[in-house]
Amino acid sequence: MISYTHLPESEYTAKDIEIYANGKHRIYACTTRVSAVPYNKIWPGSQRQDDQTEEAYFFSITSDTAVDISVKPNTAFTTAIIRPLSKNIQPVIRNGVIHFTLPGEGQYVLEADDFHNAIHIFVNKPHTPPADATYIFKNGVHHIGVMRLESNDKVYIEDGAVIYGGFTAIGKENISICGNGIIDGSYESRRSDTRTNPNMHYAKNYRDMDVTRDMSILENTLYDEKMLNGCLRFYNCKNITVSGPVLRDTCTYGMIAAACTNVTVDNIKLIGMWKYNCDGIDIFNSKNVTIKNCFVRTFDDSIVLKGIKGWDSRNMENILVDNCVVWCDWGRNLEFGAETNADIYCNITITNCDCIHGTHVMMDMQNTGRALITGILFDNIRCEYNKNQLKASYQHDLNEKYQFGSTPNIQQPQLMFISNSYDGDPFGGDSEKGKVHDVTFSNIYVIADDGVQMPQSIFTGNDEQHKVDGIVIKNLYFNGKKIADINDANIAVNQFSQISLE
Repeated sequence: MISYTHLPESEYTAKDIEIYANGKHRIYACTTRVSAVPYNKIWPGSQRQDDQTEEAYFFSITSDTAVDISVKPNTAFTTAIIRPLSKNIQPVIRNGVIHFTLPGEGQYVLEADDFHNAIHIFVNKPHTPPADATYIFKNGVHHIGVMRLESNDKVYIEDGAVIYGGFTAIGKENISICGNGIIDGSYESRRSDTRTNPNMHYAKNYRDMDVTRDMSILENTLYDEKMLNGCLRFYNCKNITVSGPVLRDTCTYGMIAAACTNVTVDNIKLIGMWKYNCDGIDIFNSKNVTIKNCFVRTFDDSIVLKGIKGWDSRNMENILVDNCVVWCDWGRNLEFGAETNADIYCNITITNCDCIHGTHVMMDMQNTGRALITGILFDNIRCEYNKNQLKASYQHDLNEKYQFGSTPNIQQPQLMFISNSYDGDPFGGDSEKGKVHDVTFSNIYVIADDGVQMPQSIFTGNDEQHKVDGIVIKNLYFNGKKIADINDANIAVNQFSQISLE
């Protein structure tokens, strides 16, 4: 069964792109903005300039079976590709129309010629409102500002509903947000004096304060007018479930769960995250967290496990990231850090994920704090490298335009990166240095265009007391061929790191 709900007319539907599902359902893609070039600015900063962005498109349909899709783009093209490549979906072009079959629930990206102006396709499972829903947002536009949720609240966002605003909960429990509608964060504006995370500011003045316990000071800080709220914020909460919605166009992290226990994030989609410091899903000092079946396209880091001062009496433990599709336009796709203010990160698995585009690092571990990071598994990670890759650079003058290289493929993302070798803690405030031990990369697949070489991986320990060791790489593949030699794997290590390639 297939169903599709039109968005409100105000939602910039791309009517000049002809899209059909199963030959009869006319689909109107929603227009959004994404980053066009990997061009960043050192904090602080305002919003990025429009000429660093471009239009992209997305639409959602609901189906419990395979779906035939046809797309007639609004510009000329010669080739088409469907990502993730691991899905092995082969489009056919006939008379300027792209035809392909999607196997069912999941997230897919159609690119005509290259990654610019891509069409993002979200195939969802059906959602029905909870019988005892606290809030139901019907098809239409809703301006809610920042809605503060209470314990036991249940929010349902219907297909075709567009919410301008966000949801926040502090010290609450048993909260659910579900439904396939849109939560749009564009109601907020980024300025040089706004803050993305309360403790980046708070901890500088209150080093010994633990905001996991002092709720009144935490609330005052969070509700300060300079604090950005993003789409979803959960602080010191228990038993949180988010399932289904699209998070769109926020000027800060899309979702934060800080000092939380028992969190499930299922099938949320982040798109239109083109501004500075637009992380995707950020988990701070939490335990028993599952992130699964999600699509995350962000300018900055995509799925991130952070240890943040003020929350750092709590560790990061029992985390699962499963079956996610990740596109990072600037930072890191799957990241530990860069803030790692906690005693320990442990029992963390990232599995069955597709990194379809990246810029700096696909699988990243920047241990700038004191944490012992141990018992970590990256398994069955598929990383795609393309010949149209752009070079990342910093904008030091707002009048400077991004400089395109004379040749493509001039900078590819690193595949794996682990380091605790930093001159102090530039992000979090820890004075101690951390360690990294017992990390396994298993079944890692590099899928590269012709002419793209094996990407580099770097492992760097700090000193004899703070090593990066016990790193095991099993079954590393480049375009289907297993890599058995460390030189062929393009791995760099220093004297304080120890790895094995199996």
